Amino acid sequence: MVYGNTYELADLNLANLPELDFSSIARYSQTRFEIAGKLFESIPNFFDQPLVAAYMLHTIIEQFCLGLLYTYLYYHPRHFHVQYLLQLCSLFTDIPERLFFRNPNYSEALQIMLSASYHDLRFRNTDIFPREDVEKLYGLCLEFECQAEPLLKNRLSQLNPICNENTKEKSETA
Repeated sequence: MVYGNTYELADLNLANLPELDFSSIARYSQTRFEIAGKLFESIPNFFDQPLVAAYMLHTIIEQFCLGLLYTYLYYHPRHFHVQYLLQLCSLFTDIPERLFFRNPNYSEALQIMLSASYHDLRFRNTDIFPREDVEKLYGLCLEFECQAEPLLKNRLSQLNPICNENTKEKSETA
């Protein structure tokens, strides 16, 4: 491109795509949801420390999104932002739109909390979020879990027969 030559992409080769491995998809996704669930259990203990609770809520949303993204798109990003993950999840479900982006209870304060960098959440020595906002975000995260978990289970049940058929076809050809 520097010398005026056009850049040519390599030919797309779809012959060597790896087979879907249902067990690893299920294990990864369920582990993400378990991590989020364990964090949920302890969040009420940190409402009097809103910065810690906000950090945990950030992580919970991240874990839910990572589980859903891997289950639906077989994709797990290495670097990400929570709002970006929610937007990616909006590609296959309307939960983020309803709960976080178009919800009348989702205020600018909650948006600021979700868009805060991990650096701000980890290293601040004072609380930058009011307890009420953290409790609102906790409620939204709880709704997210209640709506996302059935989606995850449904998708995993859809993938299981597909992966079993692929395994069966491989063993018949071997």
